[in-house]
Amino acid sequence: ISSLESQLEQQEKEATDTIAQWEARCSTLEGSGEDVTHQLQERTESLNAEIESLEKQLAQKATETTDAIAKWEVRCEELQNSLREMSIKEEEWNSLHETLRCDIGEKDTVIEEITKELVESRDQSEAVVKQWQERSDQLEASINELEEALSEQQLSANEAIAQWEARCTTLNEKIEVLEAQIP
Repeated sequence: ISSLESQLEQQEKEATDTIAQWEARCSTLEGSGEDVTHQLQERTESLNAEIESLEKQLAQKATETTDAIAKWEVRCEELQNSLREMSIKEEEWNSLHETLRCDIGEKDTVIEEITKELVESRDQSEAVVKQWQERSDQLEASINELEEALSEQQLSANEAIAQWEARCTTLNEKIEVLEAQIP
């Protein structure tokens, strides 16, 4: 009987030790789960802040693009008006040319100067329009790049969240299994 009692005491002591070990493991797992959860929450907040920053940058670039396009349109309108005025001046010069037909040498010189001025004005106008168009193309390319970067970051954030959720689910399942094993 005393050997049976000592065996029972031994088994009771082993059971108590085993329970203490399981409780320590559960406590460790709970602490690790909380740390992982906290880290993932911080990462998610960081990614959300990055996304918000990129969205603000994208909005700013869109505003800059809209402003640049508006300025380009105003400048184009000014250039068109200038070309109209030059056409009127050209007509006036042609009329003057008819009037001054008697002096052919002066007439040719005046026509050449006017033609040069018109050609230079036209070339300058075309150059300015081309510059605005190139700038507009650059801004559109920048917007496209920012949109792509934003999409990539959103995908990356979604993947991180999915991994975090999967890890939390796995840890919760392990905790449930361990709790079920504790008598």
